[in-house]
Amino acid sequence: MACSCTASHAPAPKKQTEQKAVSLQPAAETAKSSEQNNEQLTDKTWTALHARLINDGFTEQELHKFFLQLEHAYSQKPMGNKVKELYNANFVPRKKSVSKKQKPKTNALGIPYPWYNGYVTKENALKCQNFIKAHEQYFLLAEQRYRVPRHVLSALIYVETWHGKFLGKFNPLPMLASMAVSTDLSMLPAYTENLHLTPKQEKWMQNKIKVKADWAYAELKALLQYALQNDADINSVPSSIYGAIGYGQFMPSNISRFGVDGNGDGKIDLFNPQDAILSVACFLNRQGWKELSPPFAKQVKVLKRYNYSTAYAHTILALAKLSKTVLPNIAQNKENMHGTR
Repeated sequence: MACSCTASHAPAPKKQTEQKAVSLQPAAETAKSSEQNNEQLTDKTWTALHARLINDGFTEQELHKFFLQLEHAYSQKPMGNKVKELYNANFVPRKKSVSKKQKPKTNALGIPYPWYNGYVTKENALKCQNFIKAHEQYFLLAEQRYRVPRHVLSALIYVETWHGKFLGKFNPLPMLASMAVSTDLSMLPAYTENLHLTPKQEKWMQNKIKVKADWAYAELKALLQYALQNDADINSVPSSIYGAIGYGQFMPSNISRFGVDGNGDGKIDLFNPQDAILSVACFLNRQGWKELSPPFAKQVKVLKRYNYSTAYAHTILALAKLSKTVLPNIAQNKENMHGTR
């Protein structure tokens, strides 16, 4: 799942052993029948969630419009997806991979591998340049206030959402609400019936999903508070499957801590690039990015607080470095520093 701020964009590792890795998508017919069965639980499920939120300080009036959207909106997907991730990561032994082609140990940028495939290209570097030009005053403000260089910020936002062009295909409210109430494996038949868990594995998984459900409930509360404080219409915004939103894919609980009203309109709108740029810069600064050019190891350490992946950090730093030097006349040149997307 996400680290402190975002949902991971790295490809899921493939595992093939005697205990086969499981697809993150359920069979269509199984999913359909299982979702229909779960609709019978919807009223009771949402009633318990509603009562819990009331007990935690929300009012009936505040919750009314949100729960109108949740009617018959329970989905197994977010917690089911998490169960499959946990299963594949913990119960399917890794098979030794045979590399088809060895990557060189060095490259022209001097940024070590691993990188995400297809991101560090001259074409994408030019997109990062153009994004900086389009919002130059906010990148300048980010550098002055938070000491995070513009090329790193632009590269990070590109890796997260292609500068806002891919913001997710889910909605955060039903995703987080569904995950918050999915406290038992029996609620996830479309994702669990083919796992064949041992009793010990089942007990372990049951404990894990309770922890994940509590996490989702805390994120749901943060999402509702954000919507109420900023008059945000969360019923229509896109998100990741786990509820990360905006250009920088912030989890809701991070908005109150690191969100910045960059354009001064009185609201924090992470779908506004100006607010998103300053918010990402604020997050990185609070994690330890205190100067424009910290040591490389420090840069990697801070970026891994955003997404705990070495490949993620290296990809951003490589793309940032390339975007500082690439010339506009290579706009049509899609050459990758190692491979293509």
